[in-house]
Amino acid sequence: MGLKDEFKRMVGQLENSFSIPPIEAVFLPPFYRGGQPKDSQFMALVLKGGATGISYILLPDSEEGAYNAPQPRELTGRYPREFALEFGGDDPVGEMIGMVGLFSGLVNTIRKAGAELVIIEKRERLAEKYHDIPITTDITRLAGCTKILCTGTTVLNNSLDDILQHCSPDAFISVVGPTAGYFPDPLFACGVDVVGGRVVKDSADFLRRLSERERWEDSTLKTCFQRNTYRTILNNR
Repeated sequence: MGLKDEFKRMVGQLENSFSIPPIEAVFLPPFYRGGQPKDSQFMALVLKGGATGISYILLPDSEEGAYNAPQPRELTGRYPREFALEFGGDDPVGEMIGMVGLFSGLVNTIRKAGAELVIIEKRERLAEKYHDIPITTDITRLAGCTKILCTGTTVLNNSLDDILQHCSPDAFISVVGPTAGYFPDPLFACGVDVVGGRVVKDSADFLRRLSERERWEDSTLKTCFQRNTYRTILNNR
């Protein structure tokens, strides 16, 4: 069973154990052809009661019409399960550290620690833009890495299954990013060691910041789940 299917199974378990409220509000930034600018890369969905989820905008230009077709008001009152089951599209220090996705703010930190670094990126243009950073599209390079840091987008675009198959069984694997604000059970089951994300603590302020293109970190809290200390809630009810 693939990772996408594990997440779908978890959705069913949660719905059987908890009362999931309907959608109350949706924020969708404008669609930009050629890639979303940094201040318009995330959407948000708010459930009745204030629980809020974050997702990265990961769409090619060909999907502009489909993105702009639904109106947020058409989604309010509907239940998140019908959308969750469509989750996971297939679109396009003396150590070796692997990055899947460019975490540019960490590159110098890793280098100063004396570690070697390899960065796996699907966007070939980044290799041309950053000539001094070891960026490659060759996923097999992960086999020699002892620690691997993956962007949460690898779950969203359904590429993490393939990535994990190229990692050493002894590698310490982390999946991090704002979109990783979910229960980590499926990721831990397939070998991921750490899942770091964000949860929204003030949905009204968060949506305001998104719409006004402000930094929204203050309206969220960082989360960090570790496989060796995590106790699932899915089978406890």
